[in-house]
Order: sequence, then structure tokens, then C-alpha cells
Amino acid sequence: MGELQEPAPGHVYSARMRLLLLLVTVASAAAALWCHSEMRRVQGRAAALERLRAAPPPTPRSGVPAPAVSEPSPELRAAREQVRRLEGELAAEIARRKAVNAHIDQIAADLRAERERHNKEVWQAKKFMPEGVRQALLAANECLRAEGHYDLRFLHARSIDDLTLCDVELLDHDPGALSSELYLAGKMTFELDREKGTLTLRCKEGFRRSREGRAKFPAEGECLVLREIDGRLWERRLPALIRARGEYPAVLASAPRAAPMAPTLRAAWRDRLNALLAAAGTKTRYRISAFRTLQDTRFREALLLGYDAGKILSMSVEAERLWVEVDAAAASVSLVMAGGLLRQTGGDAKLPESGYRIRLGGVKPEQAVEAMLGMVVRR
Repeated sequence: MGELQEPAPGHVYSARMRLLLLLVTVASAAAALWCHSEMRRVQGRAAALERLRAAPPPTPRSGVPAPAVSEPSPELRAAREQVRRLEGELAAEIARRKAVNAHIDQIAADLRAERERHNKEVWQAKKFMPEGVRQALLAANECLRAEGHYDLRFLHARSIDDLTLCDVELLDHDPGALSSELYLAGKMTFELDREKGTLTLRCKEGFRRSREGRAKFPAEGECLVLREIDGRLWERRLPALIRARGEYPAVLASAPRAAPMAPTLRAAWRDRLNALLAAAGTKTRYRISAFRTLQDTRFREALLLGYDAGKILSMSVEAERLWVEVDAAAASVSLVMAGGLLRQTGGDAKLPESGYRIRLGGVKPEQAVEAMLGMVVRR
């Protein structure tokens, strides 16, 4: 059964542009025709006057003196001046028409290039992936789910060349925040650091598209860093893509790892945190945008956003660990973040391992304990 497809945007734009260019061409031709006709009429009148002036004088009758040769009449001079003026206007109109035609040719060339680019993108999107590439993307998506990264999902790739995934589409979708980003990369590499337990997805030769618009990747590439991952799992499932360096620490073999958290459970905890932050009387309004999992009362790989009174983003924190701290003796509640990066107008700063605290004024310790179901750190 055939598929019903919308007309390509370039085709609609081309039809409208062709109609506009047709109107411009007709108006330009009419103006040039009128100017040319007017000039011919005046030229004919001037030529007639010139012939009258150049005609030999009539033979004088005997006793009647011949008339003296006079200067051109005012009417002839006016006709000549009008001819010169019309010639100048015609030359200007011809030059303008050439410029319009050149502009039309450039627009047509741009439309053809845009149509070719659009058709190429459509063709690449519709063509089938090789079976080996499809199996690799399925394995990558399984590893992402096993690590708790339910928001990331590979959609398409063209080929695998020298440990590099080519022409990749990667979707970053957060249902809780109702936001999505699409990574379209000409090349993507998987860089595993065994010692640190991180996997870096480096995207090059493309752009990231979100509701804010389209952002081109920098020359060195844009990186998505997955932390606390099971490197052995990735190396076993994706041997044709993983670029590994370093050695696995022996202590990691017995160290407990955070269990993946289902998206619905993660959204529920995010709502609890945001309700607690909304109840605080802080000058900056804070909101948890995302986190990966919850382990030992700590939220791992959390993103905190801060908005000023005008609801404009003024700061953000990418924290490796984030938790709610309760001090019953001081009757205070704090949001604590450790490890990661603080981004604000004055510049970026690394978070200390000891913790960066934000006092949640207006929130009582018992209120925080109840909101977080006891998942707090008591000081």
C-alpha cells in the first residue's frame, strides 16, 4: 500500500517563488516596453524636425531674399533633450532588468540546491540499515537500558567504519520533562575509560536539534558522558565500536553498582524533589531536570536548574551526587551536591567532593523527611 506523504517544503516554496518572479518579470518587461515605445515616438518626432531643418531652402523668387539659416528651434532642442533622457532611462531599465534576472537565477539555483539536499536527506532516512549495523544499534540500546539510561535511544545509522558509527541518529527523550533532543552525527565514537568507569559518546560532523533550535557540533565534537557504567558489558556486546583505554580497578569487581531505575519511578522521585524545592523560600527557584538513579539516599548524575525572578535560567549544576540533608538540631534543610560542575554567569566551577550546599529556607526537617519518604541524610 502506498504511503501518503506531505509535499516537500521546498516544492511549495518554489511554486510561490516562481509566481512572484513571474510577476516581477512581467512588470519589468512592461516598463521596458513602454520606455522603448516612448523613446521611439520622440525620436521620430525629432528626426522629422531634423529633416525639416536639413531640407534645402526653397528657391527664392526674384526680388525676394533667401531666409537666413537659424539655430535649432526651442521645440527641437526640447525633443533632443527628451530623447537623451529616455535613452538614459532605457539604459537604466535594461541594467535593472539584468540585475533582476541575475537575482532570479541565483534564487533558482538556491532552490535547486535546497531541493537536492532535501531529497538526499529523505533518501538517507528511508534507506535500510545493513543487518550488522542494525544488530549493533539493538545491542547499544540494550546496554543503555541495562545502565538505566532509558532516555537515550539509537534510531538509525548507515555504517560502521574503523570503530566509528557513521550517519547516526540518537534520540534523548525525557518524558517527565516533556523535552527531546535529536543528535544527527556524521561520525560517532564510543570511548571507554575502564579506570573511571565512563563511556563517552563523541558526536562530530552534525548538529543537535531541540525545541530551542539547531546547534552545530563543535570541531572537537559534542560529548555525552555516561558514568558508572559496566565497561565489560559494553565491550562484550559492542566489540566493533568500543575504543577502550586503561585497566579495570580490582576493587570494582566486588563494589555494588546502582540498579537501573525505571522511568516511571524516576519521574515520581523527581516530582517529590521538585515539590520540596518549590516549597523553599529561596531567591533562585530550583528544579531537578533529570537524574540517572538513586543509590544510598544519593541521586546519581543529577541536573539542577536555577531560575531568577523573571523565570530566566540563571545557573545549572551537573552533579555526580545529590541529596537532601536534614539537621534536626539547627532545624534546617539543605540540598547538597558533590562532584560535578556548577555553571553560572560568572563562569564554571567544579563542585567540591565535600559538597556544595543550598539552604532550603522555609522547609522544616519533618516536612523534608515526609516528602522524601525518609530518603534523607541526617547531619
